[in-house]
Amino acid sequence: MKEIYVRTLMTAGALALATTASAAPFGLLQLSSGGTGVVVTADAIDWLPGGGGSGTMVTDSGTNVGYNGGALVGGGVAGTIMDLPPTPSPNFMTFAGHPLVFSLAGLGPGSANDCGNPGAGFITSGSCSFTAFGSPFILTVIDDDTTFVGLGAFGTVTEGAGVSTWNGSFSTQVQLSLADVYDAIYGPGGTGFIQSSYSGEFNVRIVPVPEPASMALFGLGVTAIAIRLRRRKQ
Repeated sequence: MKEIYVRTLMTAGALALATTASAAPFGLLQLSSGGTGVVVTADAIDWLPGGGGSGTMVTDSGTNVGYNGGALVGGGVAGTIMDLPPTPSPNFMTFAGHPLVFSLAGLGPGSANDCGNPGAGFITSGSCSFTAFGSPFILTVIDDDTTFVGLGAFGTVTEGAGVSTWNGSFSTQVQLSLADVYDAIYGPGGTGFIQSSYSGEFNVRIVPVPEPASMALFGLGVTAIAIRLRRRKQ
């Protein structure tokens, strides 16, 4: 009898989790700046066009994010992306005609390998971050005047009651050496910013998030089992 009771509760809990997960978004999201771009300073990210607290972007052809009742598929779907800070950022990315809301939980982390500075010199190969400034950007040396820049990002995406996680990175390639990047953003004679186009690729993964009612039901079931077993031992 006890075994049947436990199995019934476990089945009910599993069904509650599966029902929630079935509505959650999942798939691959690919982005491009769509002819605009981004301006990066020492403490802010301004997705273009500038001003207004947000910028624009479009999906790339590899995008295929399914959700309850529809899908975000293919290239050319216009979206809005919020400027940073703040981080975290609710409603960080949204797309026209789709109920998906991507909220940003955090950026980075950057590399533990320091890129260097004018006094000590800069690395000549590999990947690094400007650790002295706590930068979340990972810079990779391509050659003497080309640097690949990556920025990790992660958070949650919701569509109705469905909740998933997303993570991946924004990236761009700039025709600047590490020294030039440092001078532009941190140097006393620099412009204080770098402007570039960008792309992004993010995985959307389903993570079962029980609804409050399901959690309450499951919790009551576990409590009932514990009381029943305690009484049997007595």
